[in-house]
Amino acid sequence: MSKREGHIAERHEFYDVLELLNKGTLVRDFDFAKSSISKRTQPRSFQATNFQLSELSRVCMSQKYSSVLGIDATFNCGPFFVTLTSYQHKMFVSRTSGKHPVMVGPSIIHMTKEFEDYHYLASQLKKTCKGFVSLPAYGTDGEINLVNAFICELPESVHLRCKIHLADNIESKLSKLSLGKKERQIILSSIFGRRSGDTRDKCLADAVSADEFDQMLEEVKSLWCKVESTQHSGEPKFHSWFKQHLGQVMKENVIAPIRQIAGLGSPPEFYTQNVAECCNSMIKGDAGTKMEWSDFCVSDQETAEQQEREVKKAVHQMGEYRLAPEFKHLEVRAVKWLKMTNAQREAHIHRCFSNPLDRLGQSDDVEVESISEEGESKLSVRYEDCGITTVSRSNLKQMWSSATKILTLDRGIMQVPWDDTSSQKLVFDGSDKEPCHVQVSGAALKCACPKYKSAMMCSHSLAVAEHELCLPQFLALIRKRKKLPDPYLLVGENLPRSAGKKGAPRKGKANETQQPLMTIRNRSSTTTSSTRGTFASTVSDSVTSPSATLPSTISDNTASVSNAEDSIAAATALVALSGSQPSNDNFSIRELAGTQVRVCYGCGGIIRIPPAVPPPPHDLCIVNREYRVYRKPDGTVHITNDRQNCHYHLNPRCVKMKHGDFIPSMLNVPHMLKPTLTAVHWEWLTNEFEMFL
Repeated sequence: MSKREGHIAERHEFYDVLELLNKGTLVRDFDFAKSSISKRTQPRSFQATNFQLSELSRVCMSQKYSSVLGIDATFNCGPFFVTLTSYQHKMFVSRTSGKHPVMVGPSIIHMTKEFEDYHYLASQLKKTCKGFVSLPAYGTDGEINLVNAFICELPESVHLRCKIHLADNIESKLSKLSLGKKERQIILSSIFGRRSGDTRDKCLADAVSADEFDQMLEEVKSLWCKVESTQHSGEPKFHSWFKQHLGQVMKENVIAPIRQIAGLGSPPEFYTQNVAECCNSMIKGDAGTKMEWSDFCVSDQETAEQQEREVKKAVHQMGEYRLAPEFKHLEVRAVKWLKMTNAQREAHIHRCFSNPLDRLGQSDDVEVESISEEGESKLSVRYEDCGITTVSRSNLKQMWSSATKILTLDRGIMQVPWDDTSSQKLVFDGSDKEPCHVQVSGAALKCACPKYKSAMMCSHSLAVAEHELCLPQFLALIRKRKKLPDPYLLVGENLPRSAGKKGAPRKGKANETQQPLMTIRNRSSTTTSSTRGTFASTVSDSVTSPSATLPSTISDNTASVSNAEDSIAAATALVALSGSQPSNDNFSIRELAGTQVRVCYGCGGIIRIPPAVPPPPHDLCIVNREYRVYRKPDGTVHITNDRQNCHYHLNPRCVKMKHGDFIPSMLNVPHMLKPTLTAVHWEWLTNEFEMFL
């Protein structure tokens, strides 16, 4: 610093900008470049927070939830220009207006409006924003240096021109040609159409190709010349001017197919710089006017951080925004959010703001298979970063991919119907296999599948851990385990116990003391059910009533069976008792609407999740009154002492899993239900049950 008249010179503002650059929270680059026109060296800086870059990256790489990136220079912020980027975030909506919020993106501060300045912005975005080259579309007001700079860096992206700026340019030219307001409106309507409610007259901008645009432009020439001739006596000039200066612009940046590619709908809306202008007003309102360089950077950072806080609040139903309908499944009720730990909150926020938008959004046209093929994970922790060394990377990658598929499936993870503690989950992996049962105790999870027994982790437990927001803690517990996975557990339980042993002697006194393998008796003339005959070989003659069959530990309502042998005996007795009455007389069709039916008693699969009702014919189920066997969370098997309603899918195969003698054609259709059955129902009953109307 130099001394002048005994005073120390004031600290230059660029020192503050350099401090912000070193801090790294907003200013990403600050340099000096020589102007190609004035040949002067000019300063410039690039600003972007980590959150701005990550969100812009997700928007750029999204096919369904992408947004047009608006780029616009603003003035009167200080002795410099500011060029801002902005877009509408389709993951959120305003709580009051229901519209997508305008997000402030990265920006530059510069001293001139030359090509080099705007190319600096485009190159910095390409350098720091992942996937920026995949940006579907960007929009400008037509400033030539800005347009050329972004065309150089984004040659494959669609460039849209603002309809308002184009209309202003056209109206200005018409005014110079001495056309009145009414005549100007006629010509503007032929170019951009006249809107009435949700309809608009077809116009030049609605041409579906460049050739059709040229044809329509020639057809409208007579109208324009006629309108212009009524205002002055000279030769009409507007048609030739429009064709020379705006014809190519309309074909490349405005006509209907261009706007459709940019995601503006079908039929497409016009692009305007309203979002960019709103962003400019927001920044200038927060920063004020005539600020120094560093002061503006600080104000810009405060605005960006405020927006970040607001969109994150939307995840737990707070603030001015809410999650859009496609992302409502990510929402956590405010009451539950208060009960969550900081680690759980951070894990859920990380999940919402680190995964691609196309994966997070729930829509009919986003397929699970395409997500899995990308190799990307929906889990908050990547398999490369999990720290598990006892499982190979290929197996870890497969587990993460399968867990991602489970999380993407509709109702892939469900609570066990009779569990009120939320400590048990049923996990479906999308295959035809039965669901896996996962026990949850805090961050400790245990799955019943063979993969878990081998590796002490599996795709089911990973998916549940992510679903319960405790994946980092679950992985930490696995890393702490000193016991290595035992591959023998995969096959050990299925090995024959008698392997290597000699069979029992077939002769001698030892064989005389053995009990017979079965008790054979004549079938009673009053027993008509074939089920009882089927199990006569395994159930003694004493099995004639519930009280004669169930163990002595039965309470008034249920009987508890604590070991495997009793479980098998109880199940056998249950089927025998259920068959003591004519089976097919009891099986009837029942509507699911208005019931709490959830699980099929035959296959164990989910029938539906109340109150949702599947479409016909699966809005019906089969019901039968029988003695029901079920397993409590502690592992004990219980048998009801009275007959209860047991429900099955509307599928004979499910019933035959419990009743091998079931005759599909004997299924009872209640008289009150017959008038409500549709052709879809009867077609299903005819094909599957051989029943006819």
